[in-house]
Amino acid sequence: MTAAQVRAICDDAPASVFAPDPVSPYRRGVEDRREGAWWCPWASNTPEAAQYRQGWSEAGAVWVYAEGMADVEVMQ
Repeated sequence: MTAAQVRAICDDAPASVFAPDPVSPYRRGVEDRREGAWWCPWASNTPEAAQYRQGWSEAGAVWVYAEGMADVEVMQ
């Protein structure tokens, strides 16, 4: 990542923006969902973007969030 790319990142970017590669697009989507941020770096028509969306969606369906409490997995 170049200095110009780092400067272009907004202050409220999720931690996955700084994750070392290789981080799978699916895992990145899961982690971003848990942080409450959508930050898909891939073009919308790529397989990576589809994997990111899948991770984002599935993380929202499986985890329940409560302030001051650890994440609780919901059995489906």
